[in-house]
Amino acid sequence: MRRSPLNVTRAAQKLAAFRVTGAGVNRLSLGVQSFDDGALTALGRIHSAEQSRRAVTAARELFERFNIDLMHGLPGQDQQQALDDVSEAINQGADHISWYQLTIEPNTAFYSSPPTLPVEDTLATIQTEGEALLHTAGFHQYEVSAWARPGQASRHNMNYWTFGDYIGIGAGAHGKITEPNGTIDAHPAQSSTQRLHGLYCRADTAH
Repeated sequence: MRRSPLNVTRAAQKLAAFRVTGAGVNRLSLGVQSFDDGALTALGRIHSAEQSRRAVTAARELFERFNIDLMHGLPGQDQQQALDDVSEAINQGADHISWYQLTIEPNTAFYSSPPTLPVEDTLATIQTEGEALLHTAGFHQYEVSAWARPGQASRHNMNYWTFGDYIGIGAGAHGKITEPNGTIDAHPAQSSTQRLHGLYCRADTAH
């Protein structure tokens, strides 16, 4: 489950219910992005670094494992600030860290009004030294932006990367289901769930 740092402490009791009711949620992913208030402001985030730290503390108490999402190559960010974010995520006890470079996408505010980003040489140094920090702390990289301690790789992530099936639930969600004959159906959330129901019904009828 992924949550904004703002929502974690406010909804601690509800989040705990996902873990203890057999709902299958065993990891909380926090969209921290940075532990630097200046970087968060530049990104337009509405949470603060201190709120992120409180959310991490709550996640550590609520779930047996948690992920911290971090971005680097941020507007106005220097090499040390980027590496400080990685070090803090490690020191906070995360067993999984998603660490990726900011990219400017079309139809976004940054695309319309590009910010000043670190130069390529700085970005390369951040990547190299950040990877060294993670390796030294016992993390291994198992996909482009995902780093995990031994045995803590996300099955959810691996399912996507290996083109596995998944159900989309919620507004704007998307699902992918492989039928018994190998046909792949990719649908928005509602039809994805309906298709899965149909597959189960056919399977029950066949027995």
